Amino acid sequence: MRAKLWIRNNQNLANIKALSKLSSARDIAISNNAVLGTLEGLDNLTCVLKSLEIFQNPSLSSIAALGKLSSVERVEIVNNAALSSLEGLEGLTRVVQLSIGVTRDSPI
Repeated sequence: MRAKLWIRNNQNLANIKALSKLSSARDIAISNNAVLGTLEGLDNLTCVLKSLEIFQNPSLSSIAALGKLSSVERVEIVNNAALSSLEGLEGLTRVVQLSIGVTRDSPI
């Protein structure tokens, strides 16, 4: 599998519901999307072979759509100011590296 999904620097992207048929990918990076509020649309995602990166999405308040995800090598969730819960990661049964936090320069 070589599919890479990058959703980056979209200041007006409000949702990713059109991705609802996606079930697996090699890498997923979701970053710098000013108004993206949820990951609804990734509801059927079960496997990410390498990395899942979710960075600097200030309006992202929920990752619950990742509830079917069971396997990923590396997860990084950093600087998502509105995110207050990790609900959606409870289905993970295999992770090699998990990083969750904020950087020193983060406003939160």
